Amino acid sequence: MAVHVGIQPGAPSTAETHPIHTKYLFSTPDGSKRVSISPVTFALEYQRYENIDRARDDFTFTWSAFQDLFDIKLLTRVGLRYINGIILTEGNPLDWSGYIDNKLISATLEIPEPPGPRLARSMHAVHWTQEDRRVVFNFGIHNRDFPNAVTRREFILDYDCFSVGTIEATELVTLFRRYNDTLSSLFEESIGERLRDRMGRED
Repeated sequence: MAVHVGIQPGAPSTAETHPIHTKYLFSTPDGSKRVSISPVTFALEYQRYENIDRARDDFTFTWSAFQDLFDIKLLTRVGLRYINGIILTEGNPLDWSGYIDNKLISATLEIPEPPGPRLARSMHAVHWTQEDRRVVFNFGIHNRDFPNAVTRREFILDYDCFSVGTIEATELVTLFRRYNDTLSSLFEESIGERLRDRMGRED
């Protein structure tokens, strides 16, 4: 899970330059959570995501501390991304019945294929656009052993929601909640009952 914020420290420049910025990284001892700050970005990233309440509290705390020091007024981009790697250690690596929604399984696996060669990767992207935001959904079997054939039972559900246009910094926390609602809804529509059972969740 990652929250990325593009910062506009002053009036936008029309010069076609690409300055080098210093980036500061702050991490928990185990590396599971990291905050990175530069003159143009602020980001909170999780290697192991716990739950939205904890993430929201962490983000609100770190962003408030940042704003107390720098008082940024305008943001060039706000993005929230969840990369979910569904990993099962047993069974057919191409069998996702009950774990992943049937429509996603069909798009990933029920396609014409050549006789002989085995599947090495099947990733797909869907883009949605709205006046003030974009949503990108990448899904499928990425296969960490590519270009070798798929032997691991792993499926990727990668959701990214980000803003379009300049945003008032005071809107940031509201956008975080709105984007999370959008991506959480997509995730729930993408999984099946067997995965919910493993996660200990209800409909």
